[in-house]
Amino acid sequence: MRAVRMDVHGGPEVLTVREVPEPVCGPGEVLVRTVASSLNPVDWKTRAWEETGPALPATLGWDLAGIVVASRAPGFAPGDRVLAMSAQIATGLGT
Repeated sequence: MRAVRMDVHGGPEVLTVREVPEPVCGPGEVLVRTVASSLNPVDWKTRAWEETGPALPATLGWDLAGIVVASRAPGFAPGDRVLAMSAQIATGLGT
């Protein structure tokens, strides 16, 4: 799986696309196969401003559209189509 990662704050040149481990569905969570994702203004601010954002390294991306592949949360089942926003600042795990 590939993700846009950053190890340091700075300009666009600090972003890299890297292979990252497959995520695991934890208690109360859903695992979503991302069909579409974006980097929005919060992402570029997180990248540029040292006093903002998650611990580094971090995966950017807040917004996604996808399909649930595993669920440990009530109300979601594999096959459900979802729009979502990650908890990127709290977890460092983006889309």
